[in-house]
Amino acid sequence: MLIESLEIKAGQVISLVGGGGKTTTMFRLARELVNLNHVNIITTTTTRILEPSSQESDQLLLADNLDDLLSNLDFTKQQVVTLAKQIQDQNKLVGIPKQWVNELKKELNSQGLNIIVEADGAACKDFKFPNAKEPVLPSSTDLLLPIVGNRIANCQLTAKNLHRAPLLVDNSEFVTGQPITPQLVVDILLSKSGYDLLSQQQQRRVIPILNQVDVESSYTWAKEVALKLVEAGIKKVLLTSMQSQNLVREVVER
Repeated sequence: MLIESLEIKAGQVISLVGGGGKTTTMFRLARELVNLNHVNIITTTTTRILEPSSQESDQLLLADNLDDLLSNLDFTKQQVVTLAKQIQDQNKLVGIPKQWVNELKKELNSQGLNIIVEADGAACKDFKFPNAKEPVLPSSTDLLLPIVGNRIANCQLTAKNLHRAPLLVDNSEFVTGQPITPQLVVDILLSKSGYDLLSQQQQRRVIPILNQVDVESSYTWAKEVALKLVEAGIKKVLLTSMQSQNLVREVVER
């Protein structure tokens, strides 16, 4: 199970960043937690996500203020609840401010409920280079899950394959059109101008998830990324295939 590999405890806030399976990971994780702990699990976003299907989320709560959200939470049910401020065109949910997540954690601490937050947008790409506005990471995050979709393995470094590729090129020695190598992904995850995961690891647990590991070629590429991350100081990396039943393919640890 995913929650066993991630060692999630009751009451923790889990935030997902990056691209290549954040939403799928959020709802699979939420469903596992509901089935195991028989409590409400809250899913939300601090950016924007598509409105979840009935298979992903059991209830959608919309409110313009935190008090209304809290008053409408039903703690007697065992379900996945999704919180947002409103629905916009194309069935996009407008997320809640990151400060609300911090307040929700305080308010719900006695309930032992987990809050799972999609804290990054990737324009449906499999990975991204962050900018000054994203990720929108709540300070109350206990576990940070950076997601990388392995369909980008050895693709060309272009805006089609990597969200905000021009920003990466402007901030590094990488050039447009070169292959997306394991080292390039590691640099984005670890660099100060990227996700800065080693610094993040001083504040909270950090477990990168290399997703879409569905065939041998993607496994080899993802394993190289994982080994480089662990060698650099990241404590644990997961290789996953979120679309399969046995979703955790391998755990790479220090």
